[in-house]
Amino acid sequence: MDKKIKELVIPEGTKVINIDVTRPGCNPEDGYPVLQEPFTVKVPSSVTKIGSFAFECCTGLQHINIPSSVTTIEQRAFRGCTGLTNIELPDSVTEIGWYAFAECTGLTTFRIPRLVTVIMDNLFEGCTELTSIEIPMSVTEIGLEAFKDCTGLKSIKLPASLKELSPCAFEGCTSLRHIVIPPSVSLIDDIAFARCFGLETVTFEGCIDEIDEDSFKDTTLKAIYVPEGKVDHYKKALPPDLHPIIVEQSKKEEK
Repeated sequence: MDKKIKELVIPEGTKVINIDVTRPGCNPEDGYPVLQEPFTVKVPSSVTKIGSFAFECCTGLQHINIPSSVTTIEQRAFRGCTGLTNIELPDSVTEIGWYAFAECTGLTTFRIPRLVTVIMDNLFEGCTELTSIEIPMSVTEIGLEAFKDCTGLKSIKLPASLKELSPCAFEGCTSLRHIVIPPSVSLIDDIAFARCFGLETVTFEGCIDEIDEDSFKDTTLKAIYVPEGKVDHYKKALPPDLHPIIVEQSKKEEK
């Protein structure tokens, strides 16, 4: 690909966009052109997959259309595309690989397609300008470091389908003020909300049996809201070094 091209038009009939299409002859293990000049990408309806490393470090990428024929976005496909401020994924996409949008520091909002079941490891790590993300009811797991260091993320609604928060899932989300944990969640793993320096309150809508002792490490939690009759349960379940006020939901509502 010409480093100064303004629009990359993927040929009709192409099924997979991989690094051989965007940067022919390059090996991601040996390094490749980062394509800093501003450009856009036009994708035909024949494409079903955005392959691994396809646009990694293309800092000049400003816009790409993803047609409804695409079902898979593989690992590191858009990692480090700092010029990308918005990308709309169709609901035909069912799988997004790890690190696919990591370090996309220009992204401000993102909607995860409704058939995706797992937010993969490191998917949005380092997306510092990401302020809003829409997670569908299909998601059951948020992977390792999925939102690590998303310092601009102020709020997030976790779906009722969610079962597990993996280690470091929201570590370093320093702008996060409040989080609601749905009753479907059974595990909050190691360092899940560590270094969330702005986190003030957590609402548990159900009864979680396993909360790792470092889940809320280096936070300044002021209050934890729990279901009625579950104060003693959470006193035992929460790490001993946490000292927030534990409030029953019914009493919170009275206020």
